[in-house]
Amino acid sequence: MDRPDSLRRLEEVEKEWDADPTLRAAYAREVPYAEVAQAIIALRVRHGLSQSEFARRVGKPQPYIARLESGRANVQVGTLQAFAEALGERLHIHYGEEAAAAG
Repeated sequence: MDRPDSLRRLEEVEKEWDADPTLRAAYAREVPYAEVAQAIIALRVRHGLSQSEFARRVGKPQPYIARLESGRANVQVGTLQAFAEALGERLHIHYGEEAAAAG
C-alpha cells in the first residue's frame, strides 16, 4: 500500500534533518520541552481535568498551562513539583542515554 503524500513528505523532511547537523541539533534542543509538555498533559488528563480546572488546582493562569503544554515555555522544577503535590503525586525526573532516546 502506498503512503499518503503527507507521510512521504514527512519522511523527506526527516531525511533533510538527519543530513543537516544544525537542524538535528535544533531539534534535539526542543525535545525536552516536548517531553515536559507531554508529561504535564498526561498528569492533567490522568486526573480528568481540563486546562482551566488544572490551572485552578495548581494555582496558575490557564494561558500559562497552555504555553507549557505547547512546549513554548520554560518551567522551573519547583513548579513541576507543585503540580505533582497539588494532585497527590510525586515528581520523577529521569536521564537516559542518547541512543535510547533516539531509538
